[in-house]
Amino acid sequence: TPELSVGVNRDDPLEVVTMAQGKEIFVPSKDHHSWCSGTMTTEASDVDILQKKLNSMQVKMKESESENTHCIALLARENSELREKIERKSSRKISQRLIKLGNKAGRNSERLLSLGNAYLRKNKKAGTSTE
Repeated sequence: TPELSVGVNRDDPLEVVTMAQGKEIFVPSKDHHSWCSGTMTTEASDVDILQKKLNSMQVKMKESESENTHCIALLARENSELREKIERKSSRKISQRLIKLGNKAGRNSERLLSLGNAYLRKNKKAGTSTE
């Protein structure tokens, strides 16, 4: 059997490549606990180890992807809760402003009423009726 140089494509770490493909690759180091750049002659067992490493990398990538999705969902929920709080606060402010305006209008109408009554009393005393 011919010697086979197996590694990982640097541009696409999930692709197993052989040196025949002429790509720059990462290969497992001799102790199989780290990666080194370049080439190395491997036997079938080394290829299996490399495949296992690739599989674990894929699993980790999927895990981090789902973690990201979870984080995005949390952020979206917090964002909508914040928006609701802001809307509630602003609607509360608007209603308070309306109440103040209503009170002011009420005071103004009371003032107008008392002015009108005073005017009527004054005119009655003067003897002129406005009917």
